Amino acid sequence: LKDSLHNNMPHDSGWHFIVIGQHIECALCMINSVRALLTVPMCVHEKNALVETCLASTETLTMYKRHHQKNLCLKRALDMMLLQPSNPHSLIHHIEQLSTHLRDIANTYNGKPFEMTHVDNAKKLLKHCDLDQLAMRDPQGQHVLFQLLTTLHTCLSLAATAIAQHYFSSAEGLQLLVTRTSRQQ
Repeated sequence: LKDSLHNNMPHDSGWHFIVIGQHIECALCMINSVRALLTVPMCVHEKNALVETCLASTETLTMYKRHHQKNLCLKRALDMMLLQPSNPHSLIHHIEQLSTHLRDIANTYNGKPFEMTHVDNAKKLLKHCDLDQLAMRDPQGQHVLFQLLTTLHTCLSLAATAIAQHYFSSAEGLQLLVTRTSRQQ
């Protein structure tokens, strides 16, 4: 579906909104997967299995194994899943793409530009996080990872709500996404 969407649909406002929704959904799924699998207490034997499961569920296991042929390492796994902009499945990639499409749609949309505070906050949180602290397997490290992921989830959920309210507010009635040209009228 994604390939046909990119190849066969005009890249107008509607396309941008679909892609924005896809990036928000993928980012929230990534956050939920990492939070559910890697912020729980685990013994040494379970650690590698959970890290591998998390990499697989976030579609980064193959890329991880290609770059890191050694044993699984939580720090490298978190880096690959959360912080690698070159990984098209990473959280930072989805947030950067979300930001790009929101800026693109602001250029074509008739009306006031969208306030990007929540998206920018999520990007700043990720770029300034301490990977060493997030990868600690003690309760403190797990708590820091849990808090970061929860805050990121909140930022992106608020961004999704703000996008819906800004562009699709039913209180203001119908809004044209694109003005009609004289030829279309």
